[in-house]
Amino acid sequence: MPCDRAKNILEKSKNYLIFERRICVHKKYWEIMNIDISIYYDFINKFIDGIIEDSEFIFVKENENKYIIKTNSCKL
Repeated sequence: MPCDRAKNILEKSKNYLIFERRICVHKKYWEIMNIDISIYYDFINKFIDGIIEDSEFIFVKENENKYIIKTNSCKL
């Protein structure tokens, strides 16, 4: 599937996961409908936040394409 390689894990350990969005396979479809793709990514970010909400992990968006899921005590 095209989206199988959309995200790439850069680093991982028991305390954190750092990954990047390499490509956006959805953007062209959102543009066809004249809808801002940022709505999609806001939803995805909130979805990840919800999944880890009651855990020791937090979700951090480092920049437009780089994300971190880490334990509260992990300093990167």
